[in-house]
Amino acid sequence: MKSKESIKSLLLFSLLISSLFLTSQIFTRIESQSQTVNTDYTVWKEKDNNIEDYFSPQSYFINFGGSLHTVEYNYSLRKDIRESLKNIFKEDLSDDSLRSISYSEWQDGIKLRGIRMALPYEMFFHHFLTLIKGTDQNFESDFKIKEIIVLTNGRILFEVSDGFYALDSNSDFSDFSKVIDAIELSYLEYRRLEDVYSLKNQLAPEAETFRFNNHLIPIVKISDIPVIEVVDEVDIQSVEDSILLNYANRILGKSFIRKVIDHNGNIIYMTGYGEKALKIDHDGFFEYTAKYNENKETLTFENGLNRSINAISTINNPPTNMYLSNHYYYEKNGKNINRYEFNYSYGGYDIVLDDNKSSAFIVEFNGSQLVYLKRSYKSFVNSIGVSNIWESALSFNQIINENYDVIINDYLVAEGIEDFTSIDAYIYEILQNIDSIELKYYLMSNDNFDHLIPVWQLSIGQTTYYINIYDGEIISKK
Repeated sequence: MKSKESIKSLLLFSLLISSLFLTSQIFTRIESQSQTVNTDYTVWKEKDNNIEDYFSPQSYFINFGGSLHTVEYNYSLRKDIRESLKNIFKEDLSDDSLRSISYSEWQDGIKLRGIRMALPYEMFFHHFLTLIKGTDQNFESDFKIKEIIVLTNGRILFEVSDGFYALDSNSDFSDFSKVIDAIELSYLEYRRLEDVYSLKNQLAPEAETFRFNNHLIPIVKISDIPVIEVVDEVDIQSVEDSILLNYANRILGKSFIRKVIDHNGNIIYMTGYGEKALKIDHDGFFEYTAKYNENKETLTFENGLNRSINAISTINNPPTNMYLSNHYYYEKNGKNINRYEFNYSYGGYDIVLDDNKSSAFIVEFNGSQLVYLKRSYKSFVNSIGVSNIWESALSFNQIINENYDVIINDYLVAEGIEDFTSIDAYIYEILQNIDSIELKYYLMSNDNFDHLIPVWQLSIGQTTYYINIYDGEIISKK
């Protein structure tokens, strides 16, 4: 009997040792004991933010009348445009304010003096009004808008998922007109793809329902854009443990905290049995998670946006050029999750962290409970001039010519076209299928340095390219 009991004890002891060994492969405990955080240093942000500052359309297309256009990246001028829009939309609006218009009327509006804004996502109209006015706005219809045209003649046009609408406003457009006048004093000339290449004449001269490609391209070389040197927001390899603990203290509060390191070298702080956790990875990115509770409270769009900004600010102050880039609801674990996404820019050019188009900041709520926060941010170090590296930025035509073989082959493969003997015949079709062309900053990382490289983000058909504006090299494609 004793022999059997000894064997059992030995077996249990062996299982215990094996379990500890396997656990150590996943987590390596740093402190010899967990500790309680002092709440004197908790800096959870609770304040009312000016949510108007977080409205930034994806693009500002300015029309000076006829075929003369420009794309505005200057941050101060964008701010002037936004301020002038506040006066235009100050009156109360209802469904009766809008009327349906035809595609041809929309096309006519693109040719008139004013501004066309491509929103960062398909946004509910009342959310757009909320961002412009700074407080929650109600509207009867839940339609979403893609683009807005504001004309100096007092008309406002909208593109929505199922058509186009017009709003004839009685508001004062004088400040808005002055902003357009100021931009016209010094601008880089852009023209529509349709105006440059006469795509309708090449592809469908007789078609009355032809969809014009209204995306703009510069017809001269653009000004030099510097390369930006950036670093991780926090370097977990060199920073003191007390600083890392302070980050955990800010968002986890007074809790029983454990610190562990996973097999990838990421540092994780967690409370209790993982009810809340903050991960800081080797790229200096933060990720907060919390177990869902039963929370039936609802947040208005404005309230959720304000709380999202506060949550992001809890870890560190957000960049001054952060903006709302997406918002939607989805279901997870049987809960309706309210998700806000933000990106940021340097010098007016949006940051692309990777070719998956990941947002730099993500906040999610279960009711009013914060359940997820991701902060992927690179801190500015230095602006690097490019004149000693490259002569100047390439023109749009040069960018296309440099990558013609790659682009046309990708397009034919995506369209299932197997005849490659007459590929030159598809050039106008490819130009017609350009979905967007925008100047961006793309994050390039290596072992020693992180740089933001100026690129053309060029979407053609099913493929998006990130192309260095100076040497024409395709940095990435998806």
